[in-house]
Amino acid sequence: MSNVAAPGLNEGSGRAQVAHPLPDELVELIAGRFRALAEPTRVKLLDRLREGEATVLELTALVGTTSQNVSKHLKLLQHAGIVARRRQGNLSYYRIADATVYALCETVCGGLQDRYEELRRLSALHLSRRHPRRADDRSWDGPSSAERPGDVRVG
Repeated sequence: MSNVAAPGLNEGSGRAQVAHPLPDELVELIAGRFRALAEPTRVKLLDRLREGEATVLELTALVGTTSQNVSKHLKLLQHAGIVARRRQGNLSYYRIADATVYALCETVCGGLQDRYEELRRLSALHLSRRHPRRADDRSWDGPSSAERPGDVRVG
């Protein structure tokens, strides 16, 4: 492999061209960034910070966990260079420090949302074929006990 980036890959982005193969130090930084993003609570925090600055208290209410847990996640995101903190009096305000995280999230989220919608559609189709709705029973949610194997109908 050569140390030349693909032509035009980052043109107009304001970002430096990335040489390939990637240097080991850069690979470590990239892996660290992905590790920092690889936790659902952190994804929720970043999604909220997209709207602007927030305090730990505001973020705690959003994710439904303890303020200590939110602080731990924010510290990890700050160490990874993804979020920044500013103190004002007794409060700390967190914001996105590296806006490239939005592009990464949009790429990943967009692809996964398409896949999620397709899986939901297929799941609904599969369920409708396994348990067709009866015309005379609007609340029916599965086979009656007489239709389930191994059940004995008493009556």
